[in-house]
Amino acid sequence: MAPVIASVMVMVKQFLPDSIVFDTGMGRIKYTHLPLNACLISFIASLFGLIRFVVPLEILLGTQLSWTYLRFLSPHETEAVIGDPSEHFAWASLFPSAFRPFCTLISKGTFRTLVKCGVCKRRQAKFLDF
Repeated sequence: MAPVIASVMVMVKQFLPDSIVFDTGMGRIKYTHLPLNACLISFIASLFGLIRFVVPLEILLGTQLSWTYLRFLSPHETEAVIGDPSEHFAWASLFPSAFRPFCTLISKGTFRTLVKCGVCKRRQAKFLDF
């Protein structure tokens, strides 16, 4: 059940990226933060023996697979575009801003590997002529 919940969190992040879940004394929790928070909380809970150690791995796998599907493979009925190429749904956006440059490097390498394996296609940049 944990991978399904992680997948739903990624889907909610896609549709409501800047919406606030609730305010705390230390800051706001946004829907953007949910996938990473689920991974961190499950990892901490597994360290204390509250859940099995495999659950954080399941959550990470559910997060990664659902993001890959929504980013590259999900069809749209109204458009010829496949996936969600928007900048707010980049893989690095799942992480805090301090880690984003490192995560961007990892995501570019992963994307190149998926292209070589034939899972994804490169997107053609559309330029507007003024």
